Amino acid sequence: MSDKIVVVLGATGLQGGSVVSALLAHGEYAIRGVSRDPSSAASQALVKQGVEMVTGEVSDLGTLISAFKGAWAVFGVTLPFTPVSELQQGRNIVDACRSAEVPLLVWSSLPNATKVSGGKYTKVTHWDQKAQVDEYIKETGQDAVILQTGGFVENILLYHYLRPSPTPGSWTLAWPVVRPTTPLAMSYIGADFGPCVVKVLDVWRRGEGDKLGNEPIPVCSFTMTIREIVEGIEKLSGKNVEYEVVPHMPNEELQQMLLLADEGMRYSTNTFPTPLFVELGVQFHTFEDYVRKELLPVIDGK
Repeated sequence: MSDKIVVVLGATGLQGGSVVSALLAHGEYAIRGVSRDPSSAASQALVKQGVEMVTGEVSDLGTLISAFKGAWAVFGVTLPFTPVSELQQGRNIVDACRSAEVPLLVWSSLPNATKVSGGKYTKVTHWDQKAQVDEYIKETGQDAVILQTGGFVENILLYHYLRPSPTPGSWTLAWPVVRPTTPLAMSYIGADFGPCVVKVLDVWRRGEGDKLGNEPIPVCSFTMTIREIVEGIEKLSGKNVEYEVVPHMPNEELQQMLLLADEGMRYSTNTFPTPLFVELGVQFHTFEDYVRKELLPVIDGK
């Protein structure tokens, strides 16, 4: 194992958890996870696997500086919809990296919705503020690699898009706002995001950071329409899946986010999985992989 310490924010969350799992499988870095409560069951489960867990909050600069001491790299991610803005959280992460002299920040970001929509969608704050952190990184001179995610395929279960139908033996996929024929850039976070972060670390450690370029890198596993998602679930489960449109979200920010995706503004390309990471050897998973691992146990009641 390398003596290089990689600090992972949100170590017990979806993105951070994927990074920790990939680092553990890789076995070449010392892992320090950051949690608001290192004594929690989720944190202690990581400790048993060899992860050092420390206290830290993205809203508290002092705790981050302490958590980052001696680190070679930091994986940074912020929390949306909290009293402390994501811009401030992100600035704290960058400032803590600078204070602790961390050589590399791997930053989880998103496109600036206001800019990519040409000013049409201006209320997608949790996108725009992440993108503003990108600019802050450049202003400070902190060495960083910026990654951007697609729509989380895990949201199908997390937000109950897929649910039992009133029709016996059938299921309903209730997807908000987006039309069934719109191609969506999707990220299988649990399976693919962590390996991409580890690949960034390996490339940087070899002194080949120029291979990663200077622009944010989308980390997307595949592109699919909702119609294809329905067909894929039906094919693998043998169940009838009814598609239901949810035309409106109760929150204008989320409504605009989904309208932006529906109009194909998220990324300028639908060529996924991400070619750069494919060239670097990352083995991306398919939607079928996700269905087999995550959806079939739910559908089959296991």
